Amino acid sequence: MPTKTYRDIWVNSYPVFFALVLEPVVALVDSFVASKLGLLYLSGVGVGESIYGVLVWGFIFLAYGTTPLVSSLRSKGDFENITKLIIFGRKIVYFFGILTFVIIYFYSEYLISLFEPTSEVTEFARSYILPRTFGSIFYLYVLHTAAVLRGLRKANATLVSAVIASSINIILDFLFVFSFGLGLFGIGLASTLAFLSASIYLHNVLRKEVSSFPPNIKSLNVDIRKNFFSMSFAILLRSFFLVGMMTLMKNFASRISSEAIALNHILLYVWTIFTMLIDSVAVASQTLVAEKISKGYTYWKTDLSKSLVKICFGLAVIVFLVLFIFLVDFVEILSNTNALNSATEELRLLVAASLFIGFFAFLWDGVLLGLGSSNHFAIITIAGSVVGGALLFFTYVNNLGLYGLWVSLCVSLVIRSLMGFYFQKLK
Repeated sequence: MPTKTYRDIWVNSYPVFFALVLEPVVALVDSFVASKLGLLYLSGVGVGESIYGVLVWGFIFLAYGTTPLVSSLRSKGDFENITKLIIFGRKIVYFFGILTFVIIYFYSEYLISLFEPTSEVTEFARSYILPRTFGSIFYLYVLHTAAVLRGLRKANATLVSAVIASSINIILDFLFVFSFGLGLFGIGLASTLAFLSASIYLHNVLRKEVSSFPPNIKSLNVDIRKNFFSMSFAILLRSFFLVGMMTLMKNFASRISSEAIALNHILLYVWTIFTMLIDSVAVASQTLVAEKISKGYTYWKTDLSKSLVKICFGLAVIVFLVLFIFLVDFVEILSNTNALNSATEELRLLVAASLFIGFFAFLWDGVLLGLGSSNHFAIITIAGSVVGGALLFFTYVNNLGLYGLWVSLCVSLVIRSLMGFYFQKLK
């Protein structure tokens, strides 16, 4: 019979999992629709998505830094400071959302040129990225608001918003491309309208939740800006190195061939979908560990820590087997061609192994944030990214192809897993 700890992990994980997994699923639908137009269109999406991901995912601290802080304040009954955190977070969202669009609007051609694509792929990438980046402010709003709601143990709302966004995005993808003939511009526009709809829904949910806050009995002397930025700076620095390494991987793949761009793009999205399994558990661990620590309890060698490890190992084994057996089929379906099958066959063990190792790295991320160890959280990723980045350069210089790129990713994840295991034991 499931223990209370397992039930708590499940209740906090499953809405997050479905909410997280829908985003890369929609991205794969984007890729599928683009591939129907041609392989060069798919390459254009791959380049455009790489640039968009660098700028937007650099702001992941809006989610990672917010959930454990809200959870800790909620467990102490400090709703006044939660309200202040919400208001402050929205100002950050508006600033970075507008800044992201301005950068892309004026410098998209230069950023695309860094991937050295053909003139056709360059045109397709710009057509895709401009309308999509216009919606970055809505995406960041969703990111921040969902993080607040998870900290308030209202994770179901994030699932509903993800269903809204993904449904609208997929419907508009097919409508804009095949009915209106808007091409990649239509795919980017569909994403913007989808996140606009999701942001409206989450705004209303959070407004209702805030209106139901009980009168603040005890407002702690907490400097919201200092707490937010002390945690967020470490997360932002970590994101800079991680996104930099992943972008370098995509950039080097794009320099191999158009087929390599397309294959690496699909592999990374398949990889991302499966990481959502453990990311949902990691997000749940942020809330559960933060609540335990805020009440004066320890974490290491408790029922919670043992349960998280068991869940992680079980999921890692299942995912490894699924990818090792079916990865070639996944790629063939999503690319609408069997031309990539041979290269995929060579990579399937590496892709599967990277996830098995990565599952523990990603779980430790969530645990460390719940423990308030944002500096350790940043250090392990920076160390892994520096080593991984160095190996990526070695791979590119020595023409080791996609195989070498994925070996570099695996080594990076091994470092993160080992360091994360060590640091969580310190608290």
